[in-house]
Amino acid sequence: MAQAQVIQRATPSRVIQGTPEEIATHLKTLKQDEMLTLIIPGQEIQTTEKPASTGTEPPHAGMTFAEILEPLQQDFEETGMTDEELGEFIDAEIEAYRAERRAKARPSNG
Repeated sequence: MAQAQVIQRATPSRVIQGTPEEIATHLKTLKQDEMLTLIIPGQEIQTTEKPASTGTEPPHAGMTFAEILEPLQQDFEETGMTDEELGEFIDAEIEAYRAERRAKARPSNG
């Protein structure tokens, strides 16, 4: 069985919110070799088209959990992302979503 790996982080992930100018100013204070992930919230897209067929059968009552998740597992493996990277991505997405909700809930000064 493979040994679990612990990845040390110097500081926890941060969410920086603001206008592009405010964010650019903040970025200038970071070390040049510091790795960043930039997530830009998008607009909701509404469509009336049916999604394209994936070529896999839709889930039904006779399928096992593994069979239902197999296409998702294959897609994930094709990304080359590790489980740890996926966890970090999900955590960042959750934090960005919460920050967006907090910003929308704040009364506007206008």
